[in-house]
Amino acid sequence: MKIIPTTFAMLGLGALGAACSMSDEEPKPAVPAALPQVTARSAIEKVAKATCDRQEECGEIGETKRFSSRQHCLSTTREELTRDLGRDEDCKNGVSNEDLGECLTEVRDAKCEGVRSMLDSWRTSMECGSNELCMD
Repeated sequence: MKIIPTTFAMLGLGALGAACSMSDEEPKPAVPAALPQVTARSAIEKVAKATCDRQEECGEIGETKRFSSRQHCLSTTREELTRDLGRDEDCKNGVSNEDLGECLTEVRDAKCEGVRSMLDSWRTSMECGSNELCMD
């Protein structure tokens, strides 16, 4: 029955070899996955751009419209978002990428006119508000 002692000897040598081949270097930290949040400032820019894209698609940008120009739309939307996200202490921890994605979807899918538009506007404001976006 030399097989069993020989097998244990081979396993022992293998383990010893593996232990000796380890270096004394510090282990490298794992590369983190994509961060689950963005800054409030970045979120404000993304939402403002999406909002003004939608306003443009709905014909709400022009001399006699709600916004006189795209720049007017962007600056007004940024100001509104900054008042909401900028004053929330939780937003100092960032904005959830997942929630931001839901907000942007609501903005892009909003109807352009009528009662449906008012409901979409309310839903969008709920999805894109600090209570929903800011991380605790």
